[in-house]
Amino acid sequence: IPVVSTLTGHLATGDDLRTPTYWTNQVRHAVRFHDALTTLHNQGATTLLEIGPDAVLSPLAHATPTLRT
Repeated sequence: IPVVSTLTGHLATGDDLRTPTYWTNQVRHAVRFHDALTTLHNQGATTLLEIGPDAVLSPLAHATPTLRT
């Protein structure tokens, strides 16, 4: 399953996701949510999955004009 990083806004590699530095940076740096949504759109994604305790970002994705069908 491809994973888009909200740290970079681009597709993450397995090597990225396996490093403690990546996850430290994920917590400490700004979230690039719009960049991640743009990457998903450009990759042809039709379904988004938010994993977390509450649906916080899903409504923002739905409100993004380029992702509406």
